Amino acid sequence: MPDVYSTIDALDEALLAFEDDEAMVVDELDGFLTGVILCPEILLPRVWLHHIWGGTPEKPAPFENAEEANAFLMLVMTRYNDIGLALNGPPRSYGPVISEDSRNGDMLWEIWMEGFEKALGLKRKAFDIFLTADEETAKAYRRLLHLGAIGRGQADPAEIEAVTPTAHSEIGPLVETLHAWRRKTDIARGDFPANMAPMSAGKVGRNDPCPCGSGKKYKKCCGLN
Repeated sequence: MPDVYSTIDALDEALLAFEDDEAMVVDELDGFLTGVILCPEILLPRVWLHHIWGGTPEKPAPFENAEEANAFLMLVMTRYNDIGLALNGPPRSYGPVISEDSRNGDMLWEIWMEGFEKALGLKRKAFDIFLTADEETAKAYRRLLHLGAIGRGQADPAEIEAVTPTAHSEIGPLVETLHAWRRKTDIARGDFPANMAPMSAGKVGRNDPCPCGSGKKYKKCCGLN
């Protein structure tokens, strides 16, 4: 199993190879996967997987062959599981993937937030359940929403200037607060903790069910040339 950093580097390279301008970059994907995991309702891969490469459910996945598709899906599933394991670990085990601007040293947290907001858009009503949780959880959710607005420049200019340099350090603790409530709630219901039944990262056979959750055989779904 690749280590966390080699997985992130490999994902970065694979994502940059996609020709679609709507394809995610690695920081964006990290925010997106984190949002998928945090969602208070299960989000199956068929709902979100195609967003990674800027596609649609009807459009064939942009892979040259089954081996290429397998390799990419394995990377995505590995990162998904790494995020879940970190969130289920001791406090402050989770850290978002946020790049540094080589020109000035700024942390580009806005890209992570863009991916997280794309996950919110998959099922916003489900995410807004956090607003009905305890005060700490609701406050953390509202803060993440506000950081998203700041990242888009939709806030008071003085606040944007004040918050932007340190916003990256807020994200990890806020995510862990939301996850802690999800985990506690799921355990109370008797579900697997926090939406984190691990996704298989093994090789997918051509006649196996597609890991995107479509219900089709892999060779007739993501395994299409």
